[in-house]
Amino acid sequence: MSFGFGSAVGGFIGGILLESMGGRSMFMVLGVVILVSLTLIEGAKRVFPAKVIQEAV
Repeated sequence: MSFGFGSAVGGFIGGILLESMGGRSMFMVLGVVILVSLTLIEGAKRVFPAKVIQEAV
């Protein structure tokens, strides 16, 4: 279900960008969005580290 929804949203947004900006700018915008989101995710991982659950022996 999520793969179909992601493909639909990506196609819709990509179509709008392609029509208004052209192919080269579309890929640049999408690349910048991906880099910013990865930076935010990694920053959140460092600020909020995962808790280690200890197993009972």
